[in-house]
Amino acid sequence: MIYEFALDPELVARWHDPREWAIFREGFAPETGRVGSAYPRKPKWRKAVVKAFHDAMPAATGDSQSWRRLEVLLDKLAERMVERESSHPELPKWLDRAVAEHRERPFHGILSIGEANSVPAVITPDMLFSERPPAAWAVPPNPAPPRTAQGLAQAVAPLLNRCGEVIFVDPWFDPGKPRFLSSLQAMLGVLWGPGRCVGAPSAQLVLAESDRPNAPNAACLLGRCLEKLPRILPRGQSVLVTVLRQRSGGEKVHNRYILTKLAGVSFGVGLDSADDGDTGQSDDLCRLSSEQLNKRWGQYVSARTSWFDVAAGPLEILSAR
Repeated sequence: MIYEFALDPELVARWHDPREWAIFREGFAPETGRVGSAYPRKPKWRKAVVKAFHDAMPAATGDSQSWRRLEVLLDKLAERMVERESSHPELPKWLDRAVAEHRERPFHGILSIGEANSVPAVITPDMLFSERPPAAWAVPPNPAPPRTAQGLAQAVAPLLNRCGEVIFVDPWFDPGKPRFLSSLQAMLGVLWGPGRCVGAPSAQLVLAESDRPNAPNAACLLGRCLEKLPRILPRGQSVLVTVLRQRSGGEKVHNRYILTKLAGVSFGVGLDSADDGDTGQSDDLCRLSSEQLNKRWGQYVSARTSWFDVAAGPLEILSAR
């Protein structure tokens, strides 16, 4: 759902020149699914970019047009970047460190000014202008995974492994049914699992009170979550649970999403897996556009009380392990 590219600081330092930046500006547009990776973490990575810029352009000052362009670009990139932990300090060169990191926790690609002939993931700018651009630059289509717990979890693993905060939005989440618990457990296992590329993320679950006859009210739903979720949470982890109530004449609470600041995903059927025996089912997962993500993030995260009533919660639920 997202495709992470490690960015060589020496390459990014050249992007003060609009001609150098042009192809990457289009290549990293939000709708492509490509995201840059600040490796190592943002402060160190940004310092390395600034150093490379001043090494290449020692006469540039803080008022120079080239420096101002680069500063704006770095601020823009920082809004939507993976922030990987530092690794392999024994290797002095950035590309060698990035390749070593890639062998342990793969990037989708590594954009660099240097070549690494034995590593297909390493891409130089010249390669992008060749007759056959590297396969690592290509973006796969949206997936249609099987509606199994593991199938859904693996489809969104690239996003869950790289986000610092995730919000699972499922208005129809029923903590009393195994198909909801099994898929959430699988996704949380990926989120906090060994494949994680960033520091420990936080997680929220947003569900909604139903107006169907005999449906449990918000307090009952939250109580069932408090009973069932501790058993599926990984050791030492917690999830913040909120139950929303739809307002008369307001936004309908229906669609299912996974929301992060890197990207958002909508589910055609739902976050739950298929019932036992329905092994032939699949689902269409679609990455949200930047406009959709901003709107849904506002509705379900940053400004939810402007759109819905909070019927119960938020309540932090801790692992029982």
